[in-house]
Amino acid sequence: MVGAFAGAVFETFVASEIMKSYFSAGIEPRLYYYRDIDMRKIDILIEQNARRI
Repeated sequence: MVGAFAGAVFETFVASEIMKSYFSAGIEPRLYYYRDIDMRKIDILIEQNARRI
């Protein structure tokens, strides 16, 4: 698996592992995705204690 598809699969894997770690700790994760007008993106924003980290 190479190229953009491999990157998308890896991003999904990482996001699911982060979600699993929150769920196993009994916390409902507040995860966001961000893309600006210039198409720059942040794959995962995590909100914790009313702050985005």
